[in-house]
Amino acid sequence: MKFTQFAYKNVSRNIKAYFVYFLSICISSALFFSFTMFLFHPNKGQFKSYIETSILVTEIIAYLFLFFFVFYSVSVFLKSRYKEFGILYIIGISKKQLLNMIFAENIIINSVATLSGIVIGLVFSKIYLVVIKKLFRLTSLSFYFPVKAIVITLLSFILLGVLVSLSTSVIIKEKEVLKLLKATKAPKAEYKASIFLALLGFILLMLGYNLSLTSSKENIDKIILPIVAMIIFATYLLFSQFSVFSMGLLKRNRLFYLKNTNLLLISNLFYKVKDNSRMFFLVAITSSVAFTSIGISYAFWKNTLGNIEKRYPYDFTYTTYSNAAKVKEEISFLEATLKEDKYDYKKVILQKSSYTSKDNDVLTLIKESTYNQLANQLNLKPISVNINEAIKIQDSNANKRTAIELYGSLLTISNKVVNNIIPESYDNIYVVHDMIFDMIEAKNKASTMYTFQVKDWSDTYKVYDKYAEKYGDDKYSLLLSKSHIYETEKRAYGVVMFLSIFVGVIFFVASGSFIYNKFYMDEEIDKKKYAQLNKIGVTYKEIKRVVTLEIGVLFLLPYLVAVIHSTFALTTLKKLFNVNVTEASFLVMGSILLIQILYFLIIRGKYLLEIREQLID
Repeated sequence: MKFTQFAYKNVSRNIKAYFVYFLSICISSALFFSFTMFLFHPNKGQFKSYIETSILVTEIIAYLFLFFFVFYSVSVFLKSRYKEFGILYIIGISKKQLLNMIFAENIIINSVATLSGIVIGLVFSKIYLVVIKKLFRLTSLSFYFPVKAIVITLLSFILLGVLVSLSTSVIIKEKEVLKLLKATKAPKAEYKASIFLALLGFILLMLGYNLSLTSSKENIDKIILPIVAMIIFATYLLFSQFSVFSMGLLKRNRLFYLKNTNLLLISNLFYKVKDNSRMFFLVAITSSVAFTSIGISYAFWKNTLGNIEKRYPYDFTYTTYSNAAKVKEEISFLEATLKEDKYDYKKVILQKSSYTSKDNDVLTLIKESTYNQLANQLNLKPISVNINEAIKIQDSNANKRTAIELYGSLLTISNKVVNNIIPESYDNIYVVHDMIFDMIEAKNKASTMYTFQVKDWSDTYKVYDKYAEKYGDDKYSLLLSKSHIYETEKRAYGVVMFLSIFVGVIFFVASGSFIYNKFYMDEEIDKKKYAQLNKIGVTYKEIKRVVTLEIGVLFLLPYLVAVIHSTFALTTLKKLFNVNVTEASFLVMGSILLIQILYFLIIRGKYLLEIREQLID
């Protein structure tokens, strides 16, 4: 038998162990191929530059993550085969031959899985391109046969297999294998958790949660990294120390511990939670990142229309410092284009003034009569401003100041907050009495603003495009188009959401593979253990209950921690960005929960089937 045939037979014999690893590579390569296919699409000329850059960066990040994921999966699987390797050493195989065999196995499994992933990617490519077209707001995205994407995907994943195979010499140590061959039946030593580290993990977690909830826009940039570092470290201690410490407390409660099958369940969990603490940590953190990124990007994408209408009350806003002739030319062109495209509109002209305060804040001031004119256009209530006061406009990011000093006049900031009638682009907006504004205008040049309300603004970005093509280089004028901003933001959030889902799916697939590999490693030991317990009177019904609870805890514990982390993260982001994340949270976490439950039922069914075969009743 040739060496490659021997490696092939090893793969085919261990197909059950390799199945989830194969499936993970298959799904990952299908996603990678789909991204690469999009990146080299013939119609990519219509892509914005940031889309291409974002996809490329995401692919690189995903590829690096896949390397560590594949390395971890292979290391877990190889350690489960130490007994097999020990036997091979005994019958004369050399270390070099063993590494060559593992290398051949990895190349075989990676090549077949990658080719399968490419085929899956091709089958679903049409649906994928339709989704991309909708999310990215593209005009056309036709199907093509992606030769370059196929070659890049195949070479990338074969290279991944080669790199992982070259790293296996770190995992396989001859003395360890021979030692484990003799000691597979040696009992595990009881773990002892550090009370200090267990409490430290809990305290850091609570502190991190508290800081995230009490953060504000003013300090979030300073405390975000300490919060993230605190949560990550606390999560590791939660699984490696606090969980073991909690199990120890349950074991010391003899009344509870000795009741029914609790002894068996807690003893199993005591060792398995500790053995799998690193895996739980990785799953919880990667899932938290996936939940949060998908949730917030979906929330922004879903609420784009509402946010745009709130931040930009007019369909077009034209501001200028240009001379009268230039303004007349540009406004005439804009109005002519609106009429040409058969849009009905209303126009309001207003003056606004900018003033720099003593603390170097630039204040935007508008007169009372102008505000009321704009309010009438937007069907809002008029206001009345006293000569010695200023009223701040809602959502204008105005600082929490109590007064404004304007050329010797001190204006008190009123507690009244009026509706936003100026686009978000202008900060620190205040409404002042007409006489005060006229005084400021005499000393400080005012700028002219034209606002347009269009009956149906959804497609008016075409009008903006025509204007931008002709006057886009004018540095003294600015035209804001609600439709153009909506299209831009909807596309940007669509890109972020798509990339988040891509990375999230890879994280989720990797997490499932981690858990499956751990169960596969323990399967043979558990079959023997439950067969012996069955012989001394433990029924299948009791074993089934223990296994169900055990697998349930191991599956759902990291998921629940990830959900809690993500809930706090999304709550903080909701407060900071004023966006509704409730629907997004339920949708994302609920979807993953359903998939997780389905995965749990499949693993539980297969596991119980394997154990049932060894029992006598």
